[in-house]
Amino acid sequence: RVRFQYKWDYRNLRGKEKETVSHLRFKTGAEYNIPKWKLDPELSIEIYRELGDASKWSKIRWGLETEYKFKKLGKLTIKYLIEQDINSTDHLLAHIINTGYAFSI
Repeated sequence: RVRFQYKWDYRNLRGKEKETVSHLRFKTGAEYNIPKWKLDPELSIEIYRELGDASKWSKIRWGLETEYKFKKLGKLTIKYLIEQDINSTDHLLAHIINTGYAFSI
């Protein structure tokens, strides 16, 4: 699947501002179906490459995600990510928790 997505991201980590850069994101993942278990895990890896410099990889993310479906009420998603800068001198490591809730009307 190929998808175009634009995201604006402003960060100020450890008092250092990071400039906004356009990236290509390469993502792959695998989901494991555990019988009789409602919280099947999904593992993913994302690698980001800067558009201005084709030889420059900027960051990598590892993710673990699960979701719980409520009958007729929607689904709750929880995702834990570890992100590491690749081409910086301090190799910043960030821990990210994403939560989401989706429902249909």
